[in-house]
Amino acid sequence: MNTDIFTEKALELAVRGRLTNKSNGGVQCCSNAPQKEKTDEAEEYEPASAIVERIRDERQRMLTEGTLRMKNIKVNTVIYKGEDGLYYEKAQGSVNCIQEEIPYDLPEDWEWCRLGSLFRTVTGNTPPTGDAELYGGEYPFYKPSDLDKGFAVDSAAETVTERGFERGHTAPLNSVLVTCIGTVGKTGYIRKQGIFNQQMNAILPNRMISPEYTYFSMCADYMQKQIRANSSSATMPILNKTKFDNLLFILPPLNTQKKIAEKLKRIVFVSEKIRGEREELELLISRTKEKVLDMAVRGKLVPQEDGDEPAEALLKRIGKERGSDKRDMEVGCDNSYYGNFPQNWAATTLEAIADACSLSNGYQILNSHMTEHSGIKLIQPSNIGKMKFLNTECKYVSEEAFEKLGCTEIHGRYLLINRILSDGMKACILPSAKEKMITSADVCSISPSEFYSIEYLLLALSSPDFQKAVYENSSGTMLKRINKSRLVKIPFGLPPIKEQERIVSAVYSIFEQLDNMQY
Repeated sequence: MNTDIFTEKALELAVRGRLTNKSNGGVQCCSNAPQKEKTDEAEEYEPASAIVERIRDERQRMLTEGTLRMKNIKVNTVIYKGEDGLYYEKAQGSVNCIQEEIPYDLPEDWEWCRLGSLFRTVTGNTPPTGDAELYGGEYPFYKPSDLDKGFAVDSAAETVTERGFERGHTAPLNSVLVTCIGTVGKTGYIRKQGIFNQQMNAILPNRMISPEYTYFSMCADYMQKQIRANSSSATMPILNKTKFDNLLFILPPLNTQKKIAEKLKRIVFVSEKIRGEREELELLISRTKEKVLDMAVRGKLVPQEDGDEPAEALLKRIGKERGSDKRDMEVGCDNSYYGNFPQNWAATTLEAIADACSLSNGYQILNSHMTEHSGIKLIQPSNIGKMKFLNTECKYVSEEAFEKLGCTEIHGRYLLINRILSDGMKACILPSAKEKMITSADVCSISPSEFYSIEYLLLALSSPDFQKAVYENSSGTMLKRINKSRLVKIPFGLPPIKEQERIVSAVYSIFEQLDNMQY
């Protein structure tokens, strides 16, 4: 179950008026029916149009009293449906048809409004960073990364003192913060008063509108699409304040807002619970796979059979093929990573079983060698996932560069190794393909051979103990990588060729069953 899609669908149904209950307890599916419902709430039912009118009256009163200044009112319009069935907007005495902006009709007692005509919105700022006395206090200083908590934003990675709080723009309790620079549309519901930076706009609470409904509405797909559509198309997307205030907001009656918010809170709670349980399951499956691999490369997953050719004889045949003595190829059965292997196994290395022709490193390819969409496909570290090939964002090398560099072509069923350690050393098997391919620097390739199962080599290199050895032999600080000369000397267990095949079959069968548990 994809909980993100489920939640998004629920949000969209809610803001279209299709998630509220009928009087008989069913689910309302007709978007044009009036949404008046029986309620135990203290407030008396009123259509959204009455709320809009009361907000306009209150604004006018505050302007008259001087508690609100005209510069704080950027949008003051009324949207209505004309007798011709089209939507119009009245602003400062002029009337314009805005039918093209309205994506769909709403229930009769709901209203389309401009965000800025309902709420006061504020853009954040950053107190002077050079003044140490402004930072490190009890007030949260919200930034876009702090909105990851979504409906429960109650803390921030950075804080400010009372002086810092006074120098910032306040996000009161129950404010809704929306990122308008960078990851536009990222939204959070504020559970603790604080200040916020200039990458975000705050929708301040309005006592006539449910703040929880406001949050969910801003998260809905129709609003997120508006935010993206109105953002600049520069490298860093920006939604300016004017366009933010002009976003179309769906306003139901207040009691309906509250019912929608309650339903969505339950849905979000269930979705988060499912997501958490799914993540726990994924972690358990990942650890189980590691245990399966560990058992496989120690000879504890499938039984040994007396009729199998021992690995010592296999190494002797490989040595004869390469013109090497078997003793030069055998590492010894007892080593610090695996302990003792079964009697008919041997400890060996990539260097021992794969000669220079079958074990090669990639090439340093310059941008001048690249082409856009044609030529020879270049396999890079980013194309190598954990035991799977990622055929995305591939680059190409010109035929001229291929000839000039003297590149060695690779083919389907080659084992690819990413020597850059990002969440471990990744390896995969290249699927069969008709096109020419080469590997870039930091990618090793091993060709298939009759002397070993390429699938077994993938399992051995992906096993926990081999990964541990890779890390111990790696170098670098910010970006760790393992040198090829060290990689090929790391020992691993080599079973008889027939047992290699049985191990591969057993591991992939178990992996398939584990993967099916996630769906």
